[in-house]
Amino acid sequence: MHRLLPILSLAAAPLVACNPCIVPASVDSGSVIAKANGARWQSDAGTWWLDDVSGLSIDAETTNGWSLSIVAQTTEDGLSASEAIDAEEFPIEFTISEGSAGGWAIVEPPEGGSETTADAAEAGWLTIADRESDDLLGCFEFEAGIGETAIEMSSGTFRVFPQT
Repeated sequence: MHRLLPILSLAAAPLVACNPCIVPASVDSGSVIAKANGARWQSDAGTWWLDDVSGLSIDAETTNGWSLSIVAQTTEDGLSASEAIDAEEFPIEFTISEGSAGGWAIVEPPEGGSETTADAAEAGWLTIADRESDDLLGCFEFEAGIGETAIEMSSGTFRVFPQT
């Protein structure tokens, strides 16, 4: 019996390494949910748009004045955002950092000012997990800014509809 345990453990390993970005079915279209410095952050007006110059843009605002913009340009595999979305080979992964060709993000808190991933000490990430009808589903995590004003966006999930 003890010989079966390592075999079963190895057989289960690929299941764990599978796409770690899971957007629950309970997330409504237009929703962007995350933690901003540990506090719940939610928008019910999240949209996406795509063009060959800017790449993929995901924008969201909250009712209390927060806004978030994520721009994804080049996948970790070197495809443009347009090529990757058109191919629909999910998951599609981007590095989010001003220093990379992958993309960048800006967070604007209600008290004014803005924080960008340009100043962050570490790169973040964005994963497009799936496309259902016209909605894009995915996850993200990044830090915007540095020092006392930095904003850590963690545990981010979204189901956003196309901007019209």
